Amino acid sequence: MKLEDLANEILLDLFELLDDIQLLHAFNGLNSRFNMLLFTRFQTYHLDFRSISKHNFSIVCQQYLPTIIDQVIALHLSNNNETPNLLQLFLSYGFTLNRFNHLQMLSLYHMDSLSLLNEILLQCRHLSYFTRLNLINCNFDQKETEIVYLINNIWSLSTLTHCNLDNIFVSSIYSLENLFRSVPNLYYLTIHTSSIFLNGYEWQNIIVNHLPKIKVFRLKMEFSFPTKKNKEEQIEELLDSFRTHFWIDEHQWFIQYNYIQTNAFNCDVLYTLPYAFENLTYASTQLSKSTCPENKMFQCFDRVKILRYLNQNQYIFNESNTYSSRFLNVRHLEIDLPFNDQLFTIISLDRLVSLHITLPLYSDHFSLEGLLDRMTHLDSLTIQHWSSIHSTLFQMKNESIRRLVFVQSSTISSNSYFDNIECAALSNSSLGFHCEVLVVDVQHRTNILELIKMMTNLRSLTVRCKDDEWNIWSSSSAEEDELVTWLRRYLPLTCLIIRDQKKISNIQIWIDS
Repeated sequence: MKLEDLANEILLDLFELLDDIQLLHAFNGLNSRFNMLLFTRFQTYHLDFRSISKHNFSIVCQQYLPTIIDQVIALHLSNNNETPNLLQLFLSYGFTLNRFNHLQMLSLYHMDSLSLLNEILLQCRHLSYFTRLNLINCNFDQKETEIVYLINNIWSLSTLTHCNLDNIFVSSIYSLENLFRSVPNLYYLTIHTSSIFLNGYEWQNIIVNHLPKIKVFRLKMEFSFPTKKNKEEQIEELLDSFRTHFWIDEHQWFIQYNYIQTNAFNCDVLYTLPYAFENLTYASTQLSKSTCPENKMFQCFDRVKILRYLNQNQYIFNESNTYSSRFLNVRHLEIDLPFNDQLFTIISLDRLVSLHITLPLYSDHFSLEGLLDRMTHLDSLTIQHWSSIHSTLFQMKNESIRRLVFVQSSTISSNSYFDNIECAALSNSSLGFHCEVLVVDVQHRTNILELIKMMTNLRSLTVRCKDDEWNIWSSSSAEEDELVTWLRRYLPLTCLIIRDQKKISNIQIWIDS
């Protein structure tokens, strides 16, 4: 049976399995019937450009987007390693945000230009339906006064009802209070801090004075107590500040504090119950104290999608915490080799789509291979290594992996760049054949050309080259970027080749195949 022989109802059901960009690329313009079905399916468009190839991105911008721009209600734009400089390229096609008259939601990822972000926000100011803004993994090094200017631009969006700022740095309590003064009608607040410490009395004062309408308060604070004082006493004193009438009776906001007695790991964290954040660092020997009398009722970690699992083989496992050690919805796992078997009891390995694993200097690569065999849906693999990658890693047969990241451990002596033999082994492996996104350090610039030539499914490459002479002083001068110029000479003109302005040793290549 041919595809066109299927009933319209079945085709529409099949359409539900694909995202909007995939559908446009696959079916738009094939014939009048498919065009009619697409029109039936798409009264509105959610366009997610986060994992698109450069070739498909160009087609969407040139052929499809001009005709559907009034129907686009959601945009996802990212400048990460998979789609470097995408946002600037998107704007270069003439798609300023004020043209999207029915845009309701804008999500921006991995932006590092505050001036560009402010420009985009100004373009959104007169959009009548714009209600949601998400700034995810956006890192700005500007002064706090410039961040305040950004916040003011966000508040000037009169139709905005939901805002997610997941990486805005506020360095003082004074600045935090200024931020809250701007949103007196705030109803929901989810906040994660790692540099500002406030006890229960101080949080109560902020909420009463600046956030009088708040109903849902989700807090996570990561910090360290002074080591010279008794830790148990400090924890009890902190929890007592959250045991007042305001916290327990008026709002029923309960707090939990997780900690470990040893100083080997710094993973102490205080949070409201139930846990409301996607990221969590977990240690098998961690202890917990809470202001909630029925603590087990709140031991729910269903929101956790990114888990950092700390190896503590040298410590005795804390049996009293086994009831709280279930993470049913984890999709990304970070672990070190070797690890203990408790890992297999707290998560479902076959649900993982991303793994970050750190190899010791002398590691058993076969244990990694056995672990990967149990991760049947793994899409992304990051290997952090101290020495050369063992050849057995290139013999693994995980056909689901599409993203490979090789990271040298951050030590002065770390000098493990892929040589000609390792690059060839990767290119000729099953991992290399299926790989679409690659991050790697190489010995020679010619290795870059060979990787792109041999890895035929590759659409994005981020590479650090040992013979690259560019440095922080070069970046501030008018000196020509020699390696970028060399790559542009030998790679197709359609490839986008830039130097990462945050990590200047990295070259980002968006491949147009």
